[in-house]
Amino acid sequence: MADAEALAQGAVEALAEDETLRGDLTDAGFGPLLEWATNALLAAAREVAAAPDAAARMGAARDRVKATLAAAVQAAEGHSRADTLALLRDPLVARNPLVRSRVAFVGFRLGSDADANAARLAKALRDVRV
Repeated sequence: MADAEALAQGAVEALAEDETLRGDLTDAGFGPLLEWATNALLAAAREVAAAPDAAARMGAARDRVKATLAAAVQAAEGHSRADTLALLRDPLVARNPLVRSRVAFVGFRLGSDADANAARLAKALRDVRV
């Protein structure tokens, strides 16, 4: 049985070290999104830690969170209807009606400050389950 925190650590580090995910966001914008991703991956690790294929499941969870994170960064930076719609179609967002509603509410009201947009989107994503 893998330790959940150790299992999540590699996935979180992979996201944190991937500078392409950050886009043009500063720490003020990317930080809340990375915190959301960290919490989502820790929750996923707790669920899969006892499974015999925990590492593979954690890799899949990392990939799903990475895709959602990338979509959130794009929405924050682009602050367009198309970018918000793309985030709403993301599988982790689309399958949770509460999260989808919050993302839609925030997403269609994004302004020109990408960092502020990212922080607002991170709050909207808080209940995403991987």
